[in-house]
Amino acid sequence: RSFDVGDVIESGGLRGVVKAIDLKDTHIRTADGCDIFIPSAQIFRNPLLNFTRDGLRRVTFTVGIDYGDDPAEALGLLRDALPRVPGVLARPPMVVEVADLSASWVEVRAHLWVDTLQGSTPAAVRSEAVIAARHVLRAGGFTFSADVTTALAVPPLDVRLGGGAHGAGGEAPPPGA
Repeated sequence: RSFDVGDVIESGGLRGVVKAIDLKDTHIRTADGCDIFIPSAQIFRNPLLNFTRDGLRRVTFTVGIDYGDDPAEALGLLRDALPRVPGVLARPPMVVEVADLSASWVEVRAHLWVDTLQGSTPAAVRSEAVIAARHVLRAGGFTFSADVTTALAVPPLDVRLGGGAHGAGGEAPPPGA
């Protein structure tokens, strides 16, 4: 079988923890507590994703830093700090990259691996990794995307106000203006 009771699977867009496997259907429970009974024919007909077969799960997060900050330095700080987060595996290796140059900030992305068979949960490890990333980048003097402001240089505007009843120059505007 490609899955067992307790595995997290997805089939036909339905994802959950396998609670029971019967001849006619598979009972899964979604993360929000919904019980779904997937007919066996549907499971055999559609591709099946098993998120827990070997226990490895990849978690990802992105942080935006100011264009004035050095992205290479940010990558170095994250490469040093994130392996110390409990639950982040050394193998497979994590990847920390400059992911994109958005309109307002440089996107730095981290991909980390977690072993769920050792009791780590992807959400908890991701949360701790985000906190560690924030801490190390803030300590390094980085400006985060929410702190970024744009300064606009506006050239001086020459405004002349003329005297008279009809505006500058004292002449009446042409008809229809």
